Amino acid sequence: MAPQPKELQVLLLDSPRQRLTDLSALIQPQIQARIVYRTVNSFENAVRGLLLPEYDVLVWYAEADWRVDALAQMPMRQSVSKRLLVLVDHPTVEQTVDLMQAGVYAVADWRDSGRIAALINRKLEVLNGQNPGADADAVPSAQKTVQLQADLLQQVSDAIVTFDNQRRITSWNNAATSIYGWTEDEAIGQIMEELVKAEFLSHSPEEAMEIFTRTDHWRGELREMDRHGAEHYIITSVNRIYNEDGEAVGGVLINRDITAGKRIEKQILIQNEFLHQNRDLIAMADADGTIIYMNQGGATMLGADSPETLIGRHIATTHPAGDAVRTSEEFIPRAVKTGYWRGENRLKTLDGRVIDVDQTLFPIHDADGSLVGAATIIVDITERKQAEERIRHGQERYRQMFERVNLPKLITDPQTAVILDANPAAVAFYGYPLETLRTMNMMQINVAEPHIILERMKQVLAGEVDTCVFDQRLADGTIRSVEGYAVAIEHEGRAAIYCTYIDVTERNRALAALEEVNRELEQRVDQRTRALRESEHMLQLVLDTIPVRVFWKDTESVYLGCNRLFAEDAGLPDTNEIVGRNDLDMPWAQTQAEAYRADDRTVIESGVPKLDFEEAQFNGKGEEIFLLTSKIPLQNTDGRIIGMLGTYVDITDIKQAQVTLQEALNKEKELGELKSRFVLMASHQFRTPLAAILANTETLTIYRDRMDQSQIDTRLERIRTQVHYMKGLMDDILELARIQANQIQFKPDLVDLDALCREIIDDFAHQKHYSDRIVYQGPTPPLTATLDRHLMHHLVNNLIHNALKYSSSHEPVYVSLAQKDRQIVLAVKDQGIGIPQEDLKNLFVPFARAGNVGAIEGTGLGLSIANQAVTAHQGSINVDSRVGVGTTFTITLPLRA
Repeated sequence: MAPQPKELQVLLLDSPRQRLTDLSALIQPQIQARIVYRTVNSFENAVRGLLLPEYDVLVWYAEADWRVDALAQMPMRQSVSKRLLVLVDHPTVEQTVDLMQAGVYAVADWRDSGRIAALINRKLEVLNGQNPGADADAVPSAQKTVQLQADLLQQVSDAIVTFDNQRRITSWNNAATSIYGWTEDEAIGQIMEELVKAEFLSHSPEEAMEIFTRTDHWRGELREMDRHGAEHYIITSVNRIYNEDGEAVGGVLINRDITAGKRIEKQILIQNEFLHQNRDLIAMADADGTIIYMNQGGATMLGADSPETLIGRHIATTHPAGDAVRTSEEFIPRAVKTGYWRGENRLKTLDGRVIDVDQTLFPIHDADGSLVGAATIIVDITERKQAEERIRHGQERYRQMFERVNLPKLITDPQTAVILDANPAAVAFYGYPLETLRTMNMMQINVAEPHIILERMKQVLAGEVDTCVFDQRLADGTIRSVEGYAVAIEHEGRAAIYCTYIDVTERNRALAALEEVNRELEQRVDQRTRALRESEHMLQLVLDTIPVRVFWKDTESVYLGCNRLFAEDAGLPDTNEIVGRNDLDMPWAQTQAEAYRADDRTVIESGVPKLDFEEAQFNGKGEEIFLLTSKIPLQNTDGRIIGMLGTYVDITDIKQAQVTLQEALNKEKELGELKSRFVLMASHQFRTPLAAILANTETLTIYRDRMDQSQIDTRLERIRTQVHYMKGLMDDILELARIQANQIQFKPDLVDLDALCREIIDDFAHQKHYSDRIVYQGPTPPLTATLDRHLMHHLVNNLIHNALKYSSSHEPVYVSLAQKDRQIVLAVKDQGIGIPQEDLKNLFVPFARAGNVGAIEGTGLGLSIANQAVTAHQGSINVDSRVGVGTTFTITLPLRA
């Protein structure tokens, strides 16, 4: 039984439906095949960049929509008279028929209808199992059929490759060579996936293998590399091949190169996005006026959320009633006649608003020139129209202001200075009729050089100036001064200068008179100023001459001025430097500054002067000076206090004289006290030994003949002892007198200080009351230094004697001598009565004695002399004493070899 005929789908691009009838007539009526027609309208082609199509018909035999693939096969520059006919079998047709029919393409002129019909009939006859011709001699034998199949395999544009079960290539057609670059001889025997590197796009390799294993077929998309490294996008169809026994012996690949189609698809996507993102309205309607496409920008312009809301509506619904009629009866016919129409129109949005638009209309014709629709591009110009309306109203207002304002106004050409227009006030001011003014230029009016006038106009045009002053000549010859206010404008489509003039002649005369008065006033002011400056100079000269410091401040204690002596005290080079400062800015101490400001406030707030009070101050040299100050409030003529005036006299010399006098008085008093203490001491210290001498002398005188020699010697020894005591007392007094009179003679020499100490200690050891009480620790080796032997003897002797005298007879006295670094350290320590704390401050004052010495004899001169001896050697003496515990004297002297 013959196979059932397949469906033949006919796709017609941008062509009227009657063209399909012409195509149907080409097919023999005895062929039982059902033809399915499909028309692609202009909108679909417009989306794909084919708004003005070059191709009319595209025919294929397939169930799937291969539109993009077919477009990829179209030559981009085909002449309008050529049409493309494409015959493609669907992969599910019987394998032999698929191999014979797949990818058969033919390009023909419509006039060559016989050859096109033969191709279609042959195709359908093969599908129906019939012979392609009526002549029995033309029926091909099996061998011819095989040869025909082989020829067809080499002629198709799809790559057809067969392979065995080991996936080795067994056949390779011309299209495969064209796509991949390898010849048939190079490809046979190669493994396909090793020869051609492929990337699976529609499925993973595992998914593709699973489908092929389960169904013996897989169809998908690949990206493959040819032998030159170029990429190809491929639609592949893989089918398994069985032999007569039903055994799988390999497979067949049918690969279609869709690379060009991919590029077009990308371009289509870009164009779609451009149309979608465009804010202008882009739409298409069919011949009946029904909207078949609109972009998102158009939907937004008409107040719709999406284009789908408007597609299917008639274009009349998007216009107000009158505008819809004009569009259909006037604008579209004009576009059809001239090829396009552009002009202003109006649209009505979904919410009833009316907007002004700039519209361009394009008619769409089929190949026969029949009108099948129209495309339009619309720009919303509502805001522009509103702006134009505002400008129109503004121009009207400008004209009214120009005509009605009672000031001369001229509009001039900035290039030639020709007067373009003048208002009635200008006509009246200049005295020329309007027609005459419009023939004149500014050089005939302005009394100025022409280049100056043109340069000023150029500056106005550039926005650099907006005012000008000129003398202008009127029709009667009068010269008037005017002040112009100019601005650049557009006048009748060209640049111009709009200037308003004000007659300032009288004002200038008044100003000239005023300037004359001002000059006279300035002369008087200059005279008064000179007199005032002379007066100020004289006042300053007086202030700088008087031997008193003078200064004045405002109510905030800010200096307003001073005289020269005050500036010198403040360390300022000029009296003007004081202005604007306050006391915190001056060199005196902060406490002084705050005290001065407090005095200022008291005087200013109370209004009561503060006179002749003493205060201290540090001058600009940092020296402390003493002042006798007076401060009085400053009042203006209304009696209001406006500041404070201060004066002071430097009484530093007087204060120093007072201090010197006081010191002299203190010394005199001290000397008197010294004399008193001396007399008291002398009366006490000399009376006792003199009384002893007198008593022993009288005893010897009266009882000498009754005494033996030992008794006499005892009395004589007592007299000798008291004489030595008095001699030592006199020596101390004389030594102190020499020291205080600076008559002491410092005679340094090389002294063995250790030997001197041992000598003094030995002298005390031979005295009955002091023997065996001194513990001495000397240096090793002996200490030799440059010292005054006499002063050192007095120093050591006095310290040891005091330690023995003011301590108990059974308590030892410790004496140590040592060298530490470059210093001599002598220490004398006792365990005696100690010195009260309050007496330490007068310890080295002549005749001063501690309050706890009781009946212990002493003159109070020893430590004073010892201190002077230490001072003469540039040393120091330190005392550490506690009452009832003892006292330690430490002497430190510089070591000089």
